[in-house]
Amino acid sequence: MIEFEDVSNAFNGYTVFKGLSVRIRKGEIVGLLGRSGVGKSTILRRITGLILPDSGTIKVNSSKIGYIFQEHRLIPWRTALDNICFGLKAMGVRDKEAKAIGRKYMEKLGLKGFENYYPYQFEGGMCQ
Repeated sequence: MIEFEDVSNAFNGYTVFKGLSVRIRKGEIVGLLGRSGVGKSTILRRITGLILPDSGTIKVNSSKIGYIFQEHRLIPWRTALDNICFGLKAMGVRDKEAKAIGRKYMEKLGLKGFENYYPYQFEGGMCQ
C-alpha cells in the first residue's frame, strides 16, 4: 500500500502540488499522467524516499519500490555490468559478489552476453 496524506511540495517558491491525498492498495496499477512540471517525477521520488515532502505524510508498505527513468542514467564509460554493479559497490558489496548479482539480473532481463557492452552500443529499450 502507498498512501499520501495532505502532502505538499514546492521548489524555489513554485508550488508543485498542495494537499495531495491518495491511497494505492496492494495489487492496484496506477499511471501518472500530466504535462511537464505538474509533479509526476516528484511524486515518484517521494514514494521511493529519494526526497521528503515539505508537509504531510507518506506511507509505503513495501520494501520493493523502484521506477525506470524516462531517459537512461547509465554511466557512458562503464560497461553494462559495471553500471549495474555501481550502486551495489557504493553500498559496500564486494566486487566479486556485486558482479555475480549483476550477471543474475542481466540474465533475468534477457541481457546475458551483453555484460561488456557500453551504453552507446545498446538500443533505448535495452538501456532502460
